Amino acid sequence: MGTCAPVVGLVGLSFFDESARPVEPPPRQRRPRWVAPPENELGSVVPISLVLARTDELALVLSFVVAYSTGFALRLGLRLHPDAAIDPRSFMPLHGRPWSGEEPLRFGVEFSDGLKATNLGPRRPPAEGEPPITLTMNGGGGGGGLSFDFSYWVSPLPPPDKITFAVAWPSRAISETQRVLDTAPILEAAALSEQLWEDNRPVGGGGGAPIIGAGGGGAWQSLSAEKP
Repeated sequence: MGTCAPVVGLVGLSFFDESARPVEPPPRQRRPRWVAPPENELGSVVPISLVLARTDELALVLSFVVAYSTGFALRLGLRLHPDAAIDPRSFMPLHGRPWSGEEPLRFGVEFSDGLKATNLGPRRPPAEGEPPITLTMNGGGGGGGLSFDFSYWVSPLPPPDKITFAVAWPSRAISETQRVLDTAPILEAAALSEQLWEDNRPVGGGGGAPIIGAGGGGAWQSLSAEKP
């Protein structure tokens, strides 16, 4: 039988390249308030369930509103009639982009001070600072059968008074429809949002979160522009 030749080491040289050690990860950052709910808060459910618009085939609904100290999350839902001849993918609110060439679903919010955000607004905030108001896709959405939901984040909290939710879907026979609500339930719930612990991480740049809104913009001009 053959024998293995002994391995002779080279004194003073390392077999392992020390420069190839993993680089220390960058410091953790927290998301800006306009991107998503704060990760160190539990949030408080707002007792709001509202039909925004309805036809013989479908209904657009607002549900599952949760308030935080920096804004509120909501779900925009589609409910289909059992006999509806609609491709659910046409509901997907792809930030104002149409599905299969049809008119896109339009969704927006407006505060009593005139600040407005829609899904046809700019995709990113201004470079010089935080946007005054944002409507952000938050965690996507989905569904099945006759029920579909998409999550949004609205920031900041609205001022005391009224808040307007508006939808329009011309290709589905839904003209612009507005629903006005009192902001008191949202603000009361926000005051109850429980902070789990302090979050002293530096604020990051928001990553790849799509930012929508801050003013009129886009093709949907029926809601008034920002007031002076």
